[in-house]
Amino acid sequence: MSDSAQAATSGYRSPGVRMLSYFGRVNYNYQDKYMATAILRADASSKLIKENRWKYFPSASLGWNVTNEDFFDVYPISYLKLRFGWGQNGNIGSLSPFEYASVIQAGAVDSYYTDQGTLVGAAPVATSNPNLVWETVQQTNFGIDARFFNDALSLTTDLYWKKTIDLITTMSIPEYIGNVKPAANEGDVMNRGIEMELRYKGKAFGINYDIAAVAAYNHNEVTKLDGKLIGANLGTTGWITEAQQGQPIWYFYGYEALGIFDSFDEINAYVNEDGDLIQSSAIPGDVKFKDINGDGVIDENDKNMIGNPHPDWTLGLNVNLDYRGFDLKIFLQSSLGQDVYFGAYRTDLNNNNKPTFLYDNAWTPEDHSGEFPRYTVTDNNGNYSHNSLFVFDGSFVRLQNLELGYSFSAPLLDKLHISKLRLYVSGQNLFVITKYPGADPEVGNSNGGDFKSSVGVDRGLYPRARVVSFGVNLSI
Repeated sequence: MSDSAQAATSGYRSPGVRMLSYFGRVNYNYQDKYMATAILRADASSKLIKENRWKYFPSASLGWNVTNEDFFDVYPISYLKLRFGWGQNGNIGSLSPFEYASVIQAGAVDSYYTDQGTLVGAAPVATSNPNLVWETVQQTNFGIDARFFNDALSLTTDLYWKKTIDLITTMSIPEYIGNVKPAANEGDVMNRGIEMELRYKGKAFGINYDIAAVAAYNHNEVTKLDGKLIGANLGTTGWITEAQQGQPIWYFYGYEALGIFDSFDEINAYVNEDGDLIQSSAIPGDVKFKDINGDGVIDENDKNMIGNPHPDWTLGLNVNLDYRGFDLKIFLQSSLGQDVYFGAYRTDLNNNNKPTFLYDNAWTPEDHSGEFPRYTVTDNNGNYSHNSLFVFDGSFVRLQNLELGYSFSAPLLDKLHISKLRLYVSGQNLFVITKYPGADPEVGNSNGGDFKSSVGVDRGLYPRARVVSFGVNLSI
């Protein structure tokens, strides 16, 4: 068999996935005042072992239309509804088939150690985990729907608590196992916040307008986790994200930078209790790292949370105007409070291109004002290890869409035997206001298995394009 050109196939494995679901719903409505809904669904998936395959997900909602009560007549309120909802649903989409079983795969590789040609063998594809169960998302929300001034002004508000139970993620296992890390149910995550939408529509000076503003605040926290989870890797410099109880999920993990050494005097003054240098390999232009645990040595024990990739606020503004055939649509979106880790520098790959701002703002002997350390091929001090110098405020305001159009009037179209004619010009992603120095503060995730834990990590992926287009809508 060692001389075979390829591995023999002794069987066939179909990775097909099967899912079976049952669904039931009961609705109740009394005089359009009191409303209730109860739902129960049962799901089963072939991605789990037989004992864990089935899961039941109940949900219920209540509504009270206060406006239809005889006692309620309050100007300027034209509509008022109170809502409550609680429910569960399941998630298993991130799992691949047969992750609960030890799958053996045969293969043939060229031998570098013998003269026997191709070697054929078999090995486990990945470490299995038969204890996998459904990830459950449980959400509770209170809501208010209100309209004022004969429905000209409307307000929708929701308070929510969204808890992810038995979160499916990649298990942290020692690297010496030498295999693909298995999926596992590793803890609980809580998201809680508020969502609001305020809309006003009407007409003034011949202009019809419809303006809507949305705002959402969210707080993310891991509420249950034994130990910690290792997240996404960034090249050969190790993992950049972690998850730990009491912290936001997949926070940035690294050293806290206190600045840059400008002289040997500063280096010699940074000593421990015994008078020894804390950073003995440093020279002027290197990063000064904080000794978090106070043991007088900079090592892995001094790494901690250096950034949060999750925004505090997500905002949006949608404006629609029309006047005598002209129409204007504007959509602005914003995200505030999130951090971005600039990982595109990749100093572990010396032949890679680097952004010019890394060079332009690097420390030099002639200019000590640079915010980045000296640029060098050798990095004995670990300047480009994961540290807070490369964590930036990722807040932004983006003009996502702008469109101007003109619709020709009916008398002219009738002469041309045309029912509708509209010309327009539109632009997408026209500008972004941000302090982030990278190409785009809305960084993309990697395509690998760590895409969930790569949120907020800028790997230098291609940014979204700016698009300007012209068009014609014609109906005959």
